[in-house]
Amino acid sequence: MKKRSIYVIIFMAALFLAQPGSFAQAPVNPVSKDTVNTASKAPVNPVSKDAWILNAGFGAAAHYWGNGYGFGPGGKLAFEKGMWKVGPGVFTLGAEIGLSFFWHKWGVNNYNLKERWGNLMLGARSAYHVGFDVPGLDIYGGIPLGIGFSRYTHSGYTGIESWNEWHGYTHHPVFLYVGVFFGASYYFTHSIGINAEFGYNINFAQVGMVFRLN
Repeated sequence: MKKRSIYVIIFMAALFLAQPGSFAQAPVNPVSKDTVNTASKAPVNPVSKDAWILNAGFGAAAHYWGNGYGFGPGGKLAFEKGMWKVGPGVFTLGAEIGLSFFWHKWGVNNYNLKERWGNLMLGARSAYHVGFDVPGLDIYGGIPLGIGFSRYTHSGYTGIESWNEWHGYTHHPVFLYVGVFFGASYYFTHSIGINAEFGYNINFAQVGMVFRLN
């Protein structure tokens, strides 16, 4: 009797296990590409139509109304919006703001001459962005156009007119600027990446961060 009961229990268990959906089927290769959280993956062609992009960088500033001498650091903040899908890429429109500083020392005829510039620059920018269908990659080139405000001081020589006549330089406190830039970004996630840009803009070259806001 006891043996028959055991047979009945085994038979009933076999019937239960044989029913489809009795247990959820375990995944094959559970840690696979398809199980990665897509929200954290780098986007393909990150600058798309209607995308909002913000980048901030720091680097070597460009001379505009300086004399071309001396080194100056510069920082720039720019944002762009994807406007038109053209071919494999997207044209953007946006704006930029930057600060740059320069200084230079001269040792001429026993004079210790010093020059200093501080520039605030505001402008519009447009660029063409393409990602070549590589996840996270954005390559672009564009043109800025804006206005700059410059403050210039010097020491070690008396008389601003004599300084300018000897130096061959006239300072312009307000000026227009136009240039060209090329850059590349790589997004680690949907929204955050690194950026590098070079050309003749507020900065000759800069590195920084880029953020996709939507």
